[in-house]
Amino acid sequence: MKSDQDCTKDIKDNVENEAWKKGAWETVKYRNVFLDAGYKKADIDAKLVKAYHDVFEGPNRVYFEVGDSMAYVSDLKNHDARTEDCHME
Repeated sequence: MKSDQDCTKDIKDNVENEAWKKGAWETVKYRNVFLDAGYKKADIDAKLVKAYHDVFEGPNRVYFEVGDSMAYVSDLKNHDARTEDCHME
């Protein structure tokens, strides 16, 4: 792992890079700030897989599907559900 000073320099260099002067909407290139900070791609991917599993599939998940077209996110602190009227097509 790089030192904090090395990571700051790398991020500054990448921010000033010509490719990032336009937004992702225009360039269709999405930055991975974790890569910019010096993390390994394999470590980033593993963390994302674990986070997805924890939220959607694990024993302490907070996302629950109800039937074919509905789901809710459980609010563990307040012991209720957070829902929005969102229709998937």
